[in-house]
Amino acid sequence: MKIFSRSYIFFILFLSPFFLFSQDKPEYAVANIPDSLMQDVNHVIRDQDKTLEVLSDSKSLVTYTNATTVFNEKSYRNHVRVTFQPDDGIEYFKVKVYDASGHLIKKVKKKELVESVASISGRSFDNRMMKSYEWVSNNYPFTIEYVYQKEITGISNAIYDGAWYFAEYDEGVEQSAFTLIISKEKKFYSKLFNTTIIPTQIEKDDKQIIHWTMKNIVPIKSDKEMPAQSKILPILLVTPDKFKMAGIEGSMATWESYSAFMQKLFDGKDQLPPALEKEIDQLLAH
Repeated sequence: MKIFSRSYIFFILFLSPFFLFSQDKPEYAVANIPDSLMQDVNHVIRDQDKTLEVLSDSKSLVTYTNATTVFNEKSYRNHVRVTFQPDDGIEYFKVKVYDASGHLIKKVKKKELVESVASISGRSFDNRMMKSYEWVSNNYPFTIEYVYQKEITGISNAIYDGAWYFAEYDEGVEQSAFTLIISKEKKFYSKLFNTTIIPTQIEKDDKQIIHWTMKNIVPIKSDKEMPAQSKILPILLVTPDKFKMAGIEGSMATWESYSAFMQKLFDGKDQLPPALEKEIDQLLAH
C-alpha cells in the first residue's frame, strides 16, 4: 500500500479550498443585481446565451448557458432541463448551484440528472425526450446555472432552435444573447420583433459570426388582460436558407418554397406499406 508523506497530505489539504474557491462566481452575487430588475419578480436572469452553429444543411450545434437567481418558491426556474429528439446528440448537460454571494454550493453529478419523455401538462408531445434537474432548497436566494451542448438535425436545424426570447413576463434580465455561426457562403434570414437592436457581425476563417444581445431588460408584469408575450417582449427568429431533412432539401426563402418542402416530406405518408396493408387485410378477413 502506498504511503503518502505528511507534507504531501498537507499540500493537498492546503490546495483543496483554493480549487473550490476558484469555482466560485462572485459576479453571481445578489448584490450585483440592479434594483430595477428585482421589482415584483420571483427570479432574475443573470445571463442567458445561445449559440447556433450551422455545420451543414442537415446538422447544427447548439450551445446554451443560463444562470438565474431564484428569490423564492414561487419561481419555476429552480427546475432546469434540455429537450432533444432521439436522433440528437447531447454532448453535455452540466448544472451548478451558487449561494447569494456567488459561492459554489452544488455541482450536480451526471447520475442525478433525470431523463424522461418531454411533456406539457403531463401529456407527451411528439417524440422528444428531456434531461432535467430540480434544486430544492429553503435557503433563498440562490443562483442555478446550467449549460448544455447538443447536435440537432432535421426541422429543428432550420426552425425550432433559431427562435430566441430575450425575456419573458415577470422576470428581469441582466444579459440575454443569441449568436449565429454560419459559413460565409450560406444565406440566412433573421427577423426581430418588439425591438430594434443592431447585431454585430464579424468574419473568422470561412465563418460569419452574428451576435445579438440585450442588457438590463426591466420586468413586465403579467396580467389577464395582457397580450401574448410575442406581442410585447423582444424576440429574434433566425434560420438558414437551405436545410435538409430525411434526405429532402428545403428552403426558407419563401412560404411557397417551405410549403413545397413540407409537401415532399409528407408525400406518400398517407399510404400504408404493402406488407402492412396485406397483414391488415388478413386480420379483417377473420
